[in-house]
Amino acid sequence: MYNFYFSDQIRCLVNCRIRRNAFFAGEAKLIVCWSCCLAIVTSQTTLSESETQSSSPEENMETMLIGLKQSQKELLDKFQALKLNVIEPLREQLSKLVAASIQEKTSPAFYAQRIAPWTKMNSIIPYHSALLNIGGGLSYSTGVFTAPVKGVYFFSFSAVKQWGTHETVVQLLHNTEVVTSKRVSCGSDLHGVDNWLPLDIQAILPLELGDTVAVYLLSGAIYDVESSSDFAKVTSFSGFLIQGQ
Repeated sequence: MYNFYFSDQIRCLVNCRIRRNAFFAGEAKLIVCWSCCLAIVTSQTTLSESETQSSSPEENMETMLIGLKQSQKELLDKFQALKLNVIEPLREQLSKLVAASIQEKTSPAFYAQRIAPWTKMNSIIPYHSALLNIGGGLSYSTGVFTAPVKGVYFFSFSAVKQWGTHETVVQLLHNTEVVTSKRVSCGSDLHGVDNWLPLDIQAILPLELGDTVAVYLLSGAIYDVESSSDFAKVTSFSGFLIQGQ
């Protein structure tokens, strides 16, 4: 179908000084310009009787309400399926994560071990592994525990003096202050052979959020070894929250 645009009309008027005849044939109107031989066929559509008849406002409103109710029911069904299959499982997982996070923050505890001697005097004793580190307060590679929550904590350190060392002294540090210390000196058995001697420290400390606790080797050396024997992995550092504040 060719549509007779306004630009065609202007061109026809200019070229032909508007000398046109129109013919009608059924639903089509044939416009012929005799001067420029421009012929345009435009459709002349008519509405059917059923299309010209409009529904009453009451019928339109009822149809609209039925459609809205159907859409509402479909949306509700989709939401229920989404809640059952997606929202509820996510909510359950989130609840578990939140509970675990709260548990870690309110009940911190740790237990770390060494599997080799430590002979570096005037240094904090590090550890090779943390078998327990609830709350993530202990950095076992540096040997420093940082309180994740304020409260009262219990700490314990156990080790053995290195054989052949005259004296070993360890200290428990709260931030940079010495809380307590333990000294063991050289001893020998009946045959005059130097012995390994146990040393240990325990303390109960009130800590603020961010306070640090560590064990400091002031002098001497501590023994340890990675082995399946009973006399192995004897160096340990542990602690836990007694009461939060």
